[in-house]
Amino acid sequence: GAWGMGMHHPDKALGVAALSGWWDRESYADANILFDLDTQLSFLEPSLRAVLESCIVDHDSSHMGQNLKGLPVVVRTGQEDQGVPPWHSRRMGRLLREHGVQVTYT
Repeated sequence: GAWGMGMHHPDKALGVAALSGWWDRESYADANILFDLDTQLSFLEPSLRAVLESCIVDHDSSHMGQNLKGLPVVVRTGQEDQGVPPWHSRRMGRLLREHGVQVTYT
């Protein structure tokens, strides 16, 4: 969504307006529960597991917060949102502020 587009292509954005957004695809409902629930992974060679996990890290917007420095960011979330818990937006806003990004909550 807005996080991914803004952080991967900040040179093409005038700002980012994230309205109840997940910060990474793997946390989005049950998008990829492989690393959470697959008990066989405990037997996987650690170096292979690292390769598999590194393939999905680019979906985690929290690692690219510094890319939005210099762009205005608006974060909006519903306090009682059942689809996307508000703490996702609050966490992302906090991480962006740590990177010096101008964040406004509405």
